[in-house]
Amino acid sequence: MIEKLLQYASSEIKTAIKDASQKTGIGFDYLLSKAFKESSFREEVTATTSSASGLFQFVNSTWMNMVKTYGDECGLGKFQTALKNGKCDAKMKSEVLALRSDPGLSSFMAAKLTQENQNILQHSIGRKPNEKELYLAHFMGPSSAGKFINQMAENPNAVPCDRFKSCAQSNPAIFNEPNGSKKSYQAVFNQLTQTFSAQEPIQQKTQTEYREPVQQMDQRFNPGGLVPNSLSQQHLSSWMLLDLIQLQETLFDW
Repeated sequence: MIEKLLQYASSEIKTAIKDASQKTGIGFDYLLSKAFKESSFREEVTATTSSASGLFQFVNSTWMNMVKTYGDECGLGKFQTALKNGKCDAKMKSEVLALRSDPGLSSFMAAKLTQENQNILQHSIGRKPNEKELYLAHFMGPSSAGKFINQMAENPNAVPCDRFKSCAQSNPAIFNEPNGSKKSYQAVFNQLTQTFSAQEPIQQKTQTEYREPVQQMDQRFNPGGLVPNSLSQQHLSSWMLLDLIQLQETLFDW
């Protein structure tokens, strides 16, 4: 799967994710899968239902907090100081939020946020979380993710909708079947995390080697131009793109 995703991401995005991985120790494969899941590798894409924007779909409040906490580690010391001192006016806030479209900064902040979630989740579940569990923490917050994982371990066939009402109401397609019935903990978890492995998201010698130049996506990998150039022109979610990859793996002998 990772080899297929590499063909969709631009050289700039792959380099940005590689640098973030090397600086933080968070695995390249995990960050690549996360970027695909969040934005289908579109660094300019914005959500229609929230303030989320950029390669890793940071909402406004989370991004501002990340810059306030880690800005000096990635050349944003001026903004970090202003935020800490309460001197960030509307103009500066707009400048800071616009930085989410920078693949390098967005990848670095995504890796740092993963480290934060990893520490919180490890304390909650009593062990190091794997990639799937960390993406769940990204999706619903580390505190809720810890409760979800613990409940799933006790009874994977139970229904999480009532316990996580807010998240379920905001994401009905994740928590409900097409016929309206409620999904189990295991079913919700499987759907959310299908692009991630069950390994810890750390740099390992066995992780996918990053190579340049990466072979460009050819016509057989994008038959009929199914993958649009811009999500603003034709929205193609990462769910659909994943289905396309899996379909092509069936049709073609890789």
